[in-house]
Amino acid sequence: MISQFFIRRPRVALVSAIAVVLLGLISLSVLPVKEYPALTPPQIVVTARYPGADSETIAKTVAAPLEEAINGVDGMLYMVSSSTSAGVYTLNVYFEVGWDPNVAKMDVNNRVQIALPRLPEEVRRLGVEVRERSPDILKVVAFYSEGGQRDVVELANFLLINVIDELKRVPGVADAILVDPKVYSIRVWLLPDKLSMYGLTPLEIYQAISQQNQQFTAGALADEPTTERPFFTYVLRGSDRFSSAKQFEEILVKVLPDGSTLKLKDVARVELTSEQFNRNSFFKKQKVLPVPIFLTSRANALEVSKLIDEKLKELSKTWPPDIKYYFPYNPTVFVKESIKEVWITFGLAILFVVIVTYFFLGGLAPTIVPTLAIPVSIFGAFIVMYVLGFSVNLLTLFGLILAIGLVVDDAIIVVENVERHMEEGLPVKEATLKAMEELTSPLIAIVLVLSAVFIPASLVGGFIGRFYQQFAVAIASSVLISGMTALVFSPVLCTLLLRERELHKRPIYPVYLFQLIFNRARESYVERIKFLLKRPAIFVLLFLLILPLTYVLIKRLPTALVPTEDKGALFLIGNLPPGSSLKRTEEVLSKIEDIFMKNPYIDRYVAISGFDLQGFTYSTDSLGGFIGLIDWSKRTKKEETSFALTQRINKELSQIREAVLFVVSPPAIMGFGRVGGFDLYLEDRTGGDIRQMFEVAQGFINKLRERKELTLVRTTFNPSNPYFEVIVDRTKAEAYGVSVNDVYKTLSMTLGASYVNDFNLFDRVYRVYLQAEFDYRKAFDDLSKVYVKNKNGVPIPVANLVEIKPLSRPQLLERHNQFKAVRILGEPASGYTTGDAIRVVEKVAKATLPPGYTIGWVGQSLQEVLSQQKGYVVLAMAVLFVYLILVALYESWLAPIAVILSIPFALLGASLTLNLLKLPNDVYFQVGLVTLVGLSAKNAILVVEFAEERIRRGMDIISAILEASYLRFRPIVMTSFAFIAGAIPLALSTGAGAMSRHVIGWTVVGGMLFATLLGTLFIPLLYYVIKALSLKSLKILKRGKENA
Repeated sequence: MISQFFIRRPRVALVSAIAVVLLGLISLSVLPVKEYPALTPPQIVVTARYPGADSETIAKTVAAPLEEAINGVDGMLYMVSSSTSAGVYTLNVYFEVGWDPNVAKMDVNNRVQIALPRLPEEVRRLGVEVRERSPDILKVVAFYSEGGQRDVVELANFLLINVIDELKRVPGVADAILVDPKVYSIRVWLLPDKLSMYGLTPLEIYQAISQQNQQFTAGALADEPTTERPFFTYVLRGSDRFSSAKQFEEILVKVLPDGSTLKLKDVARVELTSEQFNRNSFFKKQKVLPVPIFLTSRANALEVSKLIDEKLKELSKTWPPDIKYYFPYNPTVFVKESIKEVWITFGLAILFVVIVTYFFLGGLAPTIVPTLAIPVSIFGAFIVMYVLGFSVNLLTLFGLILAIGLVVDDAIIVVENVERHMEEGLPVKEATLKAMEELTSPLIAIVLVLSAVFIPASLVGGFIGRFYQQFAVAIASSVLISGMTALVFSPVLCTLLLRERELHKRPIYPVYLFQLIFNRARESYVERIKFLLKRPAIFVLLFLLILPLTYVLIKRLPTALVPTEDKGALFLIGNLPPGSSLKRTEEVLSKIEDIFMKNPYIDRYVAISGFDLQGFTYSTDSLGGFIGLIDWSKRTKKEETSFALTQRINKELSQIREAVLFVVSPPAIMGFGRVGGFDLYLEDRTGGDIRQMFEVAQGFINKLRERKELTLVRTTFNPSNPYFEVIVDRTKAEAYGVSVNDVYKTLSMTLGASYVNDFNLFDRVYRVYLQAEFDYRKAFDDLSKVYVKNKNGVPIPVANLVEIKPLSRPQLLERHNQFKAVRILGEPASGYTTGDAIRVVEKVAKATLPPGYTIGWVGQSLQEVLSQQKGYVVLAMAVLFVYLILVALYESWLAPIAVILSIPFALLGASLTLNLLKLPNDVYFQVGLVTLVGLSAKNAILVVEFAEERIRRGMDIISAILEASYLRFRPIVMTSFAFIAGAIPLALSTGAGAMSRHVIGWTVVGGMLFATLLGTLFIPLLYYVIKALSLKSLKILKRGKENA
């Protein structure tokens, strides 16, 4: 017997325990801290640019060949792409959870190289970028000039030169994007009336700039090969490219007949300004510059966030004093607060467990024994986590909180049994040896069962597997170590701390009163067992009714992947009528700011015009923003939660009639998209046109909006953005001797921003753009002032050669797994969960979508769909593993059934509790159920093991059951209530991340209450029935052999 060795050598046990605690402390100090382990699928982003192309052209010429090549790459989960009329194509390829992102990036890049020859020349020239990046934003940092001392163009370029690149170099940062990139540019604003007066065209201006703004080289003097022996070789340096607006103004564009020269400044206005003007960002009516920062897939958000804070603090020491920054969106604050709250819960759990243990054991010395088992077991678990490469995260901490109630169980059982033998007159050492002789087998059984419960959970793949693994390893390792502690450390402490005289010492009155009531309850319990054993058929029937009731209660629970948390942040989303100008959008944004500035619960924000946050795309008729709420400690009432504030703010935003405006919550888990709620694509597999697809999508969306379970159902697709098609009359152009290509180039240089070439400034390269002044591009009539020259050099008005036709086209085209698709987003209505929303959407899709159309879930919604049945499979496998281990321990196929039949009571309690509290059936609930399987089985093992041992000694079944029930009632109730006490802080917690703690806390509290109050009554009865059936079967078999 292992305990005997250590009882005789107590110092070995003490030293071993101290070593475990010390190694655990060291492991804890170096373990990384995260919100969750790597739960999100790796994402590879492919980006290409096709200047001047609309969304349809990009979809046909860029999206189709790239996606055809990339489709089916190893480990791919799904892919989605967007083609915009800004000439940008973005493809996001998502891989299975746990797939190596570096391998994924290499594989995607290889496929891109295969597709490159099929892409347009302009796309190949600009290059196709392949990057690995998390889809979620780590944080948004916004910069501003205090007092408006410098304009945003100057500030933006200061950031691009001195800050953005530094942030990109921080380990773990995948990208840092200046949403409003007012990059320096030389803008040449043409004056068409001046051009026509001097007989010039935009094309000639373009050529003049191209020819004169160059980096010229001149070779070298006396360079090899030579026929002589020169003393020196001289490199000849030509003129540099221009670097100031003044130099560009002096570009010669024409020599007049009188010999005088015409400069660029005579026919255009030249300035150093911004490259783009299509979006602006505001905070309290002041312009700011937000920078979203993205993580790599495997990076630790908390560590990277800390490094970014340190980098900004370091850089800011060298900045001009007026440049300041703040964080309008920082989800790592929620993560840190959540983990802090869990550590507080951890401490409270230990306190509650110790108090409950003290009340049951009635003395300080007996309480110390299980209390000291806590640090040994918990710190031992940290060693295991370090060895396996795990992190300290919400899942491992939840596991350890629940483990607090479990790790004292074994020690409580040891102390209780030692004290019982001491009461019978044995000295403490002999009592301990005798107790351990009786307990070694059931302790090993309990430890094996509690550990076996989590074996299937740790082997499941995907999101659910990752979720279970961390929890399972944390709790299973602590339970295994607690089992070793109970066999090695606790017996030694019993011999050192327990004294016979302490047994007869009356405890303090509250403890004495509690134990008096408890002893009476034990007597009453035995009487009730006798009552049940006399009427087995009635109560077995009652037990059978519990099974369907439990099933119904679980099915009634609303489902979700994880609870929706108050993350202390909201996202602003808004759309004006298609084609609305930026000025019009900013007028709406100003009204939104008025609402935000009056709201006492909004701490900081950034509101962005021309920006669609859902798709991270840009259009002048969209707006978006990031909103940070005040701290959770200042929002303790129900009406102050982010959910209540969302409804209040949306009600105020609905009063702004010029746009569709609303705020939504961030995603429940970082890395699953950019907004919460549900997310899907409606795929068109018919190959029909875009308008037909939109009609089907609009009908589908209208049906979804009719459902009470859904709200804020919306789409990012709109085929009705106003466009004009410019058609060159080729017959007229030929008659005038004008090239069609020249006509379109002239239009681009007049109405659009035409890229000419580059210039150097601050050791950087910037672009030169050509465009007409605004007064010459307000209406199509202005084309009468724009000329293009024919082959003979005669200026021809462009208006004479073109025809303008109004039409509508989508600014954004999206694809899902190579099919044209419409993205649809929404939120579950108040009182409903994402699981409810998913079921409703699938039901409506099945009823309304025509043949050739289907839906594809993405992001968190996809993981929820994939995980729907896995939780129940894990639960069933856990029960099976427990049964198989018990069969091996008892050498019986029937006896373990009595233990397994104790599980439904825990499941009934958990499901009933969550139904009463209106909490969801999510992954935390399922983790709680798996834990309850082991705990309820543990209670049954204590009774069954002792009853089996008594029967082996020759006692009859009923007497063995009654004695086992009487003797094991105290340790069962003690250990159960110790576990419940450890879980109560989870169930009652507040602050950041409280919803997930509530779900798992109430699941195990409700489950263990029922397992204790009902299970302890039914376990002896069920064991009696199973044992009676077993003995009857043996008699029948024996009689059959005798007759044979």
